[in-house]
Amino acid sequence: MTSIVYMQVGFWEKLASDTSREGIRTMLDVSDALGNSHVITDVPEEMIQKDTFLMVMIRQGNYQRCDSNYINKKVEGLNPSSDSIDLCATYMLDKSAMLCDGYGAQYGVLAMSADGLWKKRHLFKGNGFNLEKNLVYQNGYKGFARQLQHPCNSMIVIDPYILTDKSNISNNLINLLDAMLPTQTQVTFHILVVSILGDPEKNFFYNIKDIFDDIETGIEGIRPKLTFSLCLLSILKGGAFHRRLVLTNNAMADFADGINLFNGDKKSTKNTTVDIVYYNLIGNERQDLAKYNLWIKIVKEQLSKAPSICIYGIKENRLLK
Repeated sequence: MTSIVYMQVGFWEKLASDTSREGIRTMLDVSDALGNSHVITDVPEEMIQKDTFLMVMIRQGNYQRCDSNYINKKVEGLNPSSDSIDLCATYMLDKSAMLCDGYGAQYGVLAMSADGLWKKRHLFKGNGFNLEKNLVYQNGYKGFARQLQHPCNSMIVIDPYILTDKSNISNNLINLLDAMLPTQTQVTFHILVVSILGDPEKNFFYNIKDIFDDIETGIEGIRPKLTFSLCLLSILKGGAFHRRLVLTNNAMADFADGINLFNGDKKSTKNTTVDIVYYNLIGNERQDLAKYNLWIKIVKEQLSKAPSICIYGIKENRLLK
């Protein structure tokens, strides 16, 4: 996947000309974010010649000029069946923060205005944090949800052990989804879960349809207004999927000690470090986009090789296109 940014001239003008925002442009590494992406913009040529960064961006080959109406057509007059918006792109728009937040809520895209950029400053940093497992469920959940919620419309959950015990569906997986899923979107939300369904050492495996039904029922319970499609990929052993990750169209969360963060009121002496990266904005500066693309490649390969008995649900997921 290539990181694509649609940038309107008004957005860049506000960052470049307003001294109060010039600091934000520097502090948030907006230039670095654009330099690591394929930028489609209507910034005029004469403005480019006066902006050193934009000139460098063009030399890097990450730049494509469009006419003044092109980006507006991409984001206006939207409907759930329309292909007029790229649901995995980032939008830097000459629009109000409220309108941009609305695009995020409706379509799960990362849309931002210059006026509201400071409130989204965490998106431009590697936002790692430490979550204490020894906190009871309610306290741990609140901190987890605050850190992970962001606009998204697609998700892949990778954890070989999260479904080895059927009780993990409600204690761990559904609580994870409750922390990350939007309330509802105008596009179908795609979810793929990759895990071992049972205990290979004991030669015990759950029925994939039963697990699918339990997960689907759990999601419907926490998000009754969300239209979603679910797919389950059952693997026999960890192998390439030994890591615990959540990938969305805007972020990558790496759980160093697993996703078993919520186990009722049981306590653990362990902590877990969760690294959250908004790869579209940080890009290849830290090789985050390369890591993200590697995991997408692995999932696609495993999904294509898996026998039909190990797959249940709708395989379509826009992250795998």
